[in-house]
Amino acid sequence: MEKLPSHQLAQGEDFISIPGTTKIKNLEEYIEAVHIHLTDQQVKQIRQVCENANVVGERYSQQFSDNLFTDSAPIKT
Repeated sequence: MEKLPSHQLAQGEDFISIPGTTKIKNLEEYIEAVHIHLTDQQVKQIRQVCENANVVGERYSQQFSDNLFTDSAPIKT
């Protein structure tokens, strides 16, 4: 688990990783990942595994995905 945030941090300055957790322990582990530095080879291996993964199914249910790409409410001034 701890190398995944490190991999995300290795993607560049324009890549923002947003941790999604409800447990303090997981957040602390995520923060500690800043101190783990991956080699270019490790980043390449992780990317290769992700690109070759056989992902099955949709990320969100149809009911939820209908609301993903809609306009937000107008700002009241």
